[in-house]
Amino acid sequence: MAMGRTPQRSEIIPKFTGRSEQARIAAAKTDISVLSGALNQFELDNVKREFYSMPWEAAGPDGDMRSYFIWGATAAMLRNLYRFLSAG
Repeated sequence: MAMGRTPQRSEIIPKFTGRSEQARIAAAKTDISVLSGALNQFELDNVKREFYSMPWEAAGPDGDMRSYFIWGATAAMLRNLYRFLSAG
């Protein structure tokens, strides 16, 4: 079975002004040690499963403590970044 490709094109509206949300960026900052213990395991139907997840607590934009949770492919990419940074 052949897979086709469809070219896509997009246009940025000239009056568009990108901006970052500083409160969300500040809330996402955490110690890199959170990334070190990301691999979790469980068993389902006698098959061992592994997945990456990174829970941590930090102050939210309003200053209250909040729980955050990164999982799946995003957690795996951050884990690989951690391995790369800690190797050098």
